[in-house]
Amino acid sequence: MQQSFYTSLSGASTHQKGLDTWANNIANINTSGFRSDTTEFKSLVTDFVRNGGQIKSASVNKKGFGVTYLPSRTNFSQAAVVNTDGEFDLSIKGAGFFVVGDAAGNLRYTRDGSFIKSRDGYLVNSSGYFLYGVDLEKITDNVFTPNQSDAQLNTDKVSDFKRLKVLNGTIYQPKQTTNLNLAINLNSGNKIKSIKHAYSDMLYDKSETFLYNRPLAEFINIKDGDKFQINTDTQQGIAYTYGTDFKNLDDLKKLILRNREDIRLEIDNDTIAIVNVSGNRLNVNYEGSSEGLKNALSLETDVIGKDAHLSLAPLYQRQEYETDFNGLFAKNKSQIRITKGDNIDIEVNGVTHTMVYGGHDEFKMGNKTIPKEDSFLTIGDFIDKLEKKTNLEVSMENGRLKFKNISSTAMDINISSSDTNLISDLGLQSTSTISPGSSVSSYSFGVSTHTKVVNVFDQTGKKYNVKFHYVAQAPLESSQDEKWHVSFSLYDGNKLISDKNTYGIVKFSDTAEVSTILFNPEDNTRTEIDSFSLEFPNNEKISVNLKNDNNGKSSTNVKYLDSSIISKDINGNQRGTMDGVIISEQGKVIINFSNQQQEIYGRVGLVDFVNKNGLKKTGNNMFEESYAVSRDGIKYPASGGANIIWDKNGRISSNIGQRSLETSNVDLTKGLTQLIVMQRSFSANSKAISTSDEMVQQAINLKS
Repeated sequence: MQQSFYTSLSGASTHQKGLDTWANNIANINTSGFRSDTTEFKSLVTDFVRNGGQIKSASVNKKGFGVTYLPSRTNFSQAAVVNTDGEFDLSIKGAGFFVVGDAAGNLRYTRDGSFIKSRDGYLVNSSGYFLYGVDLEKITDNVFTPNQSDAQLNTDKVSDFKRLKVLNGTIYQPKQTTNLNLAINLNSGNKIKSIKHAYSDMLYDKSETFLYNRPLAEFINIKDGDKFQINTDTQQGIAYTYGTDFKNLDDLKKLILRNREDIRLEIDNDTIAIVNVSGNRLNVNYEGSSEGLKNALSLETDVIGKDAHLSLAPLYQRQEYETDFNGLFAKNKSQIRITKGDNIDIEVNGVTHTMVYGGHDEFKMGNKTIPKEDSFLTIGDFIDKLEKKTNLEVSMENGRLKFKNISSTAMDINISSSDTNLISDLGLQSTSTISPGSSVSSYSFGVSTHTKVVNVFDQTGKKYNVKFHYVAQAPLESSQDEKWHVSFSLYDGNKLISDKNTYGIVKFSDTAEVSTILFNPEDNTRTEIDSFSLEFPNNEKISVNLKNDNNGKSSTNVKYLDSSIISKDINGNQRGTMDGVIISEQGKVIINFSNQQQEIYGRVGLVDFVNKNGLKKTGNNMFEESYAVSRDGIKYPASGGANIIWDKNGRISSNIGQRSLETSNVDLTKGLTQLIVMQRSFSANSKAISTSDEMVQQAINLKS
């Protein structure tokens, strides 16, 4: 009778503890990262009822002694994640625990990612425990030093974890740009621009200071030893030699100013011009000038009116004249199609002059040899060779091919081609009569271009702009490799600071990748190179590579992509200050700086355990490791010990969310149900106690 009293008491006591457990779960329904506990009971010792030590029947009599409460089992299942406004609120989706520690370095583990920044910059939770992880130690004295190794991010030792610290006002050190590597696609069929403006844009500084002082060979086909002499009907000129007497237009302008009173040399709208200051009409000739220079500047006997000027060659003539006919676009941006062997016949007053497309020099067409004087590839070839055959002045003016009658009588001109569409594509009339001094012109031509600006930085972090400008000279369908003219220039804002020649030619072979780069140094030769240099004002150099970047990407000329940068690898940066912190899904702590740099500073530590229920709750929503002792007296962690959960490559299957928190995983419905169950069980056991008490009382009353 007394046993039933104690058996019922054990039941009431055990269910009271169960009631406490579920009440605690429900109390923490809104506690971030809280892990609920599950109640488990077991019966106490069961004994056999024996008669003289012998079992007398097939059915064994048993007697129980109540129930007891097992240690609660923690439920580590995933809970819901909600977004928050806290910059350092973190959640875990998947397995794992955050590692936190007190001032003495005693580690705890938690799913509660409610962290804030302390006054010292450390990330701490509400209990003042520090968040631990990988610190790459890139910040010293509040200065961030980039380009250190990130290998430590994948450490497999919890002992490598340190307190994570993010200081406001962290400075990003400036670094000078030394390498500019570009992989770029150039499509010779898009981004069409007037040939005049395309090459005029290559005069990357339109200031008179620049145009007057650059070597003249950068702009027109002139070489050392060429002579320039201008004569008028009032004064015989002096022959000036390029490379000896003058190197640029400023030199030539001063020579003419010093020795002439009737003319001046000026630049007008990117074009070299002779200005009449004599007060009278002037007849001009260039006897004494070398033939090469006459051709380069289109020098012909002419007349300059009073106070008028005579335009010679545009300063972008050299590049314009090097454009292949197949690189031209005419009306409606349709590409001129001309193949090797196609001819253009110009009949002047009954005499036919044939020009055959296919080469700069003599070339073969089957069994026929095309002599050099009849062959052409480029605009320059066509103009120079045709002028020698006829009394026509052939030139490029405002992007148009111009045929001018410089004779004293009218000319009947007939233009035809073996390709019936070519002449109309060029916009030329097949038959016309040109009076003296008059001209006929083609359509205004266009070419494919691409212009881009990228930023570079000097050693103080000051930003400069590198502008590069590409113009297609010959597409791959031509009889030669595809070629693009390119100019690079360095600017401080809108001010040009380049003081080196930065013109070059980029060639593509039929592999669709850059095969050759030719660069123009100061002596005006073209040398094959892999890279060239631009210079900052402090004479520090930037190595420019147009073939490829450092990531395995090469420059191409594929036609299914627009002209654009495929990839760029440019080092250097300006000074920056910390502008925010990003914690990635892989737990990497990334600092954003005001100079647009992003750098990995460290990593939030994540660990997991083989036996999570070997962890012990310590309060404040944290766990610590508990220890057991083996039979041979060795102490070991009951949880199996903390293990970093990323693999050797640094990848983890769990995700960390920033500005979010994991909620409690308490199931409220189940919790309320369990409260009812525990309450009913407690009541039943209480009733059993009352019944036992009544039976004892009745037994006592039997004696009275």
